[in-house]
Amino acid sequence: RGIEFHNRPIYSNVIYLRPDAGWSDPGHYVQERHGYRVLVQYKVIRLIEIDGQRLLAAGPSGLLPFAPLMQPPAGVDAEGWLRQCVNRAQQVPMDETRKANYLADLAMLSGLVYNLETIMTVIAEETMYESSVVQYFTEKGIEQGIEQGIEQGIEQGIESQFFNPTCGKSVVSSHAVTQNQPDTEWHALLFGVRRSIRYHARRRMFFDRFRQVTSALGVIFGSATVVTLLNDVGTLYPSLAAALVTVFFTIDLVVGTGPAARLHDDLCRRFIELERQMEMAEKPRDTHSLTKFRAHRLGIEADEPPVHRVLDMMCHNELLRAMDYDRSQFAHIRFYQRWLAHFFDVQDHKIMTYADLEKAK
Repeated sequence: RGIEFHNRPIYSNVIYLRPDAGWSDPGHYVQERHGYRVLVQYKVIRLIEIDGQRLLAAGPSGLLPFAPLMQPPAGVDAEGWLRQCVNRAQQVPMDETRKANYLADLAMLSGLVYNLETIMTVIAEETMYESSVVQYFTEKGIEQGIEQGIEQGIEQGIESQFFNPTCGKSVVSSHAVTQNQPDTEWHALLFGVRRSIRYHARRRMFFDRFRQVTSALGVIFGSATVVTLLNDVGTLYPSLAAALVTVFFTIDLVVGTGPAARLHDDLCRRFIELERQMEMAEKPRDTHSLTKFRAHRLGIEADEPPVHRVLDMMCHNELLRAMDYDRSQFAHIRFYQRWLAHFFDVQDHKIMTYADLEKAK
């Protein structure tokens, strides 16, 4: 498009930011589709091979935030080079707000190479907090922390409402429940851990499948673009196919399916390890051991993203079914709530057990 409509040359480059990246990149790749062999060439740019001192000497530049990732002068250690880059950036004439954002960009890029302690030694913490980017993520972190706390409170309420260790079993007297309180609370905690395992396993599978589908569609329509261009069938079909490729990969990028799948996989493994430790715990299980495992669970939940409540209740039902509980204790979830459970909650506040539904009639 740049050549056809704007008469501008197009240069393909692949830029590697990390010092250990791109060593084996040959500068091209070959696609073979439907009997055609397409060679795509590009220039490999590794920042660590660029003379950083030359960039600093060239004066103010939008590339200055990348300077810490470039080759430092001989005899200058990592912290010394970062300090030189920061000093040069601070000399760039601009207002304080823009300069704070400028330094924040430099700090974030430096995080690819330097540890946080080194960066905070060179760049004042107060300067970082003046950046609108840092302020944004700080506010988002606070909001997520508040939301996480609310979610955990709701989860505890749901456990009290929907889970009773005596449901579907023989009802015991209040005196017996009081005497066996540690066992009852232990069973409730173990139930919550097992439900979390199912929840994160489902989320991991969802993001893995989502990424596979978007990648497959991107490859299909990407191949269609190349084939139609080679067959010279006009610009409409290549444009549509290219647009669809962009849409699919943008969705995958925005949703962040890869990192999300890894996060839920890690959380699932941590909950499984907690279940293993609880199963191996010696009897009798006293209040001290119960408190220890509760603290362990809270530590894992602190790293959880906001919970999809409908999906959580679907896992709740699944676990009740596996443990042979009475159906009256299952949560009544409608079909459209199930279909949308991985995307957003629909009327989750109206979910009731079948027993409560019968009482409401």
